[in-house]
Amino acid sequence: MKSILIAEGYDDVAEMVACLFAHDGWTVTLSRDGRGAADALSGRAHYDAVLLSNRLHGLSGVDLIARIRALDHRADMPIVMLTGTLDATVAAGALAAGADGVLSKPVGVDILVATVTQCVARRQLPAT
Repeated sequence: MKSILIAEGYDDVAEMVACLFAHDGWTVTLSRDGRGAADALSGRAHYDAVLLSNRLHGLSGVDLIARIRALDHRADMPIVMLTGTLDATVAAGALAAGADGVLSKPVGVDILVATVTQCVARRQLPAT
């Protein structure tokens, strides 16, 4: 079973996204703030992917991406940002920090799950 850490500061969005992934067969862990997500990811719990918002309490999504990439055991983890802003600098910052993808809210359910699933599949391909 695939597992995902979802870091989302808005309760209604967090619950909706968690339900989407759970319905698709993922084990879901929710974090409501950036520092909590960073703490969870610094541990050894297994996650196949991270889906995060940029607007997190305590630590922005872009900063969280940089922290994840700095962790040896998470350096190759698929990361997708789901942002509610249309600010291109946020998307560019997320990609520069190491995100595998950036999606804008609202996004179709199928696109959200497919994007994360595709990022996980790409990371699992053998190196050539």
